[in-house]
Amino acid sequence: PHSCKAIVTSRQRRNDIGAYIIRLDKLRLDEAMELMDELAERNPTLERAPGKERERLYEMTGGNPLLIKWVCGQLGREGSNIRTIEKACAVLRSPMPDNDPLEFIFGKLVDTFGEAEIAVLSALTYFSEPAELEWIAVLAQLPRDAALTALEDLTDRALLNADETQQRFLRHQSSRGHP
Repeated sequence: PHSCKAIVTSRQRRNDIGAYIIRLDKLRLDEAMELMDELAERNPTLERAPGKERERLYEMTGGNPLLIKWVCGQLGREGSNIRTIEKACAVLRSPMPDNDPLEFIFGKLVDTFGEAEIAVLSALTYFSEPAELEWIAVLAQLPRDAALTALEDLTDRALLNADETQQRFLRHQSSRGHP
């Protein structure tokens, strides 16, 4: 019925359904603070965290809403002694194998990549600044159109940044100091 609405998330893009794509890019600081306020309603440890600590969390996560949610989930977690945002951010920098934030966010995403997507991602590891489509295609050993399609798919999945003309691409930079 028209009165029913739902939000469905997926790491896979499907063109056979009528849906709007909502990207989970970097939040503005005010949006991140709103998210943390909502999360604090169910997390007393986060609720007690001062604004400066929450701003530090925003900086540490690069404003990524999924990382913010993961870090906040570490606060006061059963069986842990994480009682401050600073300690939770330390876990973000050096996660345990069974509690990795990147696994939380990406899961088995890599298993869904095709050969062209893997090739362009590999090519992009050579660049620290936005790279031209032609450069990426040459390094990935792909025809220009195949490289562009793979890059657009990865951009649609919010794994890459692209300029307005879709001719220059850059990997998202890690908040942990390495790709």
